[in-house]
Amino acid sequence: MRGGQFPKERENPTGGERQTIPMAERIQEIRLKDKKYNKEYILDFSLDTIAYLQGVGFDWSEIESKSAIMIPLLWFGAFRRYQPKVSKKETDDMLEEIGGMSAAVIQRLRQLWEQALDALVADGDELKNENWEMTL
Repeated sequence: MRGGQFPKERENPTGGERQTIPMAERIQEIRLKDKKYNKEYILDFSLDTIAYLQGVGFDWSEIESKSAIMIPLLWFGAFRRYQPKVSKKETDDMLEEIGGMSAAVIQRLRQLWEQALDALVADGDELKNENWEMTL
């Protein structure tokens, strides 16, 4: 996973034109099944899980240089949206059992992360709720 195989951070996440992703085109969360215990996990991000990860030091720009810290932290954070009671130790153990995270999984987690952040950027200049008015 060295040499540019990791997903790169966007230089300006709010720059350029952004479009809302139609539901049919939304990035699907990752589903992970533990066949031994017949348990299924859903990996995804919300704004709350992203804020949590950023608060504890996760930084996409360091995923390659500090992979021993950032990859397990990203993995743990992806569980928090739908399985908030799963501990960091449990996710670390799972990551070890499955043999680590592929570049494709990291890429999908990056897409899910950006999809969650899209909720912060409005389409066009109109507010979604006509009960609110904003003057610039």
